[in-house]
Amino acid sequence: MHHQTKLLAAIAAISAVLPAQFAISDGNTAFQTGALSATSNLPRGMQLRTDALAFNHGFEQWWHFRLGGDTREFALKNIGPVSQGVTTGNTHIDRDFDDVDGRGVLKARIDVDCYDAGPSSGVVMNRLTLVNVTAAPVTVDLFHYVDIDLTATANDDQAGGSIGSHRITDLSGNSLEVRALGADASEVAAYPALRNRLDDAAADNLTAPAFPFMGDYTGMFQWSARTLQPGEWRTFTVVFAADTIANCPPSVENYGAGSSTTPEIYVETLPVQEVGALRFIDIKLKNAVPNSPVGLLSNYFPVPGVSYLGVLIWVDPIAGVPQFPIGVTSPTGEAFYTYPVLPGPYLCGFPLYHQFFYLDPMEPIAAFTGGLVTQVGKQ
Repeated sequence: MHHQTKLLAAIAAISAVLPAQFAISDGNTAFQTGALSATSNLPRGMQLRTDALAFNHGFEQWWHFRLGGDTREFALKNIGPVSQGVTTGNTHIDRDFDDVDGRGVLKARIDVDCYDAGPSSGVVMNRLTLVNVTAAPVTVDLFHYVDIDLTATANDDQAGGSIGSHRITDLSGNSLEVRALGADASEVAAYPALRNRLDDAAADNLTAPAFPFMGDYTGMFQWSARTLQPGEWRTFTVVFAADTIANCPPSVENYGAGSSTTPEIYVETLPVQEVGALRFIDIKLKNAVPNSPVGLLSNYFPVPGVSYLGVLIWVDPIAGVPQFPIGVTSPTGEAFYTYPVLPGPYLCGFPLYHQFFYLDPMEPIAAFTGGLVTQVGKQ
């Protein structure tokens, strides 16, 4: 009965997401996510394939939140200004929510990247960045829900792990790890118990997963009562690692506050080293003042947010060898700087911190973004 119910739900989901689904791929690794809804609090459809046979390991996944004082959880929906799409070559999914739920409290940005880790394995990085757009601290509980059906079968999943990492296997011999970096709590349950809790009228808090689990796996992770200061950006990451151990996945995180919540520092590629090959990562800026002098400060060390001549510094400008390339933003207020990712294994886990500065007639000294840290991973 559970399998039949899930099959009917899958058919309905497929018909609903076809007009606006987004897909990316790298080698045999492919990820697809379904269309946004303006009304539903349920998760969005997902496909995850990592081998030449193109077995789909995914069914649903999505991000949900609860602000302080809310009596229930809410899905990120197609409410307020939303822009979304994939990059050229279908390598990066980008979804920007300029006013989450139309409440004038949060901006949100979903970024999804994937990379092939072998003939039958791959890794997907699913990042959500929240921004407090108010003049007061905001407290939020964040949730990520995922439903995995290894080799497109339900009811035969086995799962173990910890609060921040669930590892799912089945009789086929395939495996998939779902890792929620820095999560405070998580649970597992057979479909659709956790899914139903996201759609009820109660505020839910997770505890700890009851492992070992056997059945139709679904999992949910919670980052509890995180407080964002005015203008602060903060990134939360979930990793899907199929038939591989993601010992050193690449990471990208926004942090800190800029001079306003309008300009954004971001990336559309992962800092991944590949044996025998040189890769590149672009550190990008958007929504800045057009045709304005711009600089990028990059270094190996962060600072906790130090004011220097009226500018808030998130990257240590003294330690090591900082780089400050000077240029001009485009007529649409964009800029970027390209860094090579060398194939040397000693770079695995190596971080770089970045921050853009540019002239803005509305700012007394200069406008600036929050910080961005990129950590090199391995292919």
